Amino acid sequence: MQRILYISWTDKMSGGEISVINYIKALRKQNEEHFSPIVICPQEGKLSQKLRKENIPFSILSVSSFSFKKPWRFFLALEKLVSLIKREKITHIHNTSFYSNQLAVIAGKICNIPVVTHGQSFVTSKEIKRNLLSYADKLIVCSDAVKRNLLPYVNEDKIQVLLHAIPIPKVKQKTFWLHKYLNIPKDYSLIGHTGLLEERKRQEDFIRAAALVLQKNKKVCFLIIGNAQFNSRRYEESLHELVRILHLENYIFFLGFREDITAILQELDIMALPSLHEPFSI
Repeated sequence: MQRILYISWTDKMSGGEISVINYIKALRKQNEEHFSPIVICPQEGKLSQKLRKENIPFSILSVSSFSFKKPWRFFLALEKLVSLIKREKITHIHNTSFYSNQLAVIAGKICNIPVVTHGQSFVTSKEIKRNLLSYADKLIVCSDAVKRNLLPYVNEDKIQVLLHAIPIPKVKQKTFWLHKYLNIPKDYSLIGHTGLLEERKRQEDFIRAAALVLQKNKKVCFLIIGNAQFNSRRYEESLHELVRILHLENYIFFLGFREDITAILQELDIMALPSLHEPFSI
């Protein structure tokens, strides 16, 4: 029996967390007799809610990085993690983020078990060293771009590119349920953007582009799908303010965090991706 401990740096739900849940579900379906997962969440949140819904075992445990100001936090988290590994007879550790690798690698060395880290973000050289990425037994990355980001500091043999696990939807006929949900006439086109609300995603450019489109065609509505996480609440507020300044309240809709993205995509006419950079967008 492979007892795999998945460690999440955050209690939020974004691309990395969604992919890991997809991996767990796929592995459990194909090899349930030999695969037993447990996920660590730093606190109750959207991730733990989703895990509970999917009947995936999880435990709440602080995930800290070392700080000279408050070193006891890290060592307390390390002690609890080692205790959990021994109690649950964990055979492998799988990080869902580069940022939990520092804690996991040290715990893995203490317990003599392999550590795999799954990264889906660009990191600086300082972050690579701080998070001890070169000490992981294997680094799984979501794109060649992220691999190139690591190569100056991590042995290439340790890096494996594995594209995000995403379900491929069957193409269905447009039902216009989203038009009805938003009270939009059926002859209006829908242009959408899905992702975290943060400056890197450049939703503000999406809004300004919408204003230009609407100068020529009023029968278009724009959907911003996703919410603010990771300390980007102020940016979300600035987006709402920009919509008000440009008088686009009747044309731009904020749908927030959604779990029916596949159904929404089938109703869109155009998908926009204005990001400054993407490791590999879902």
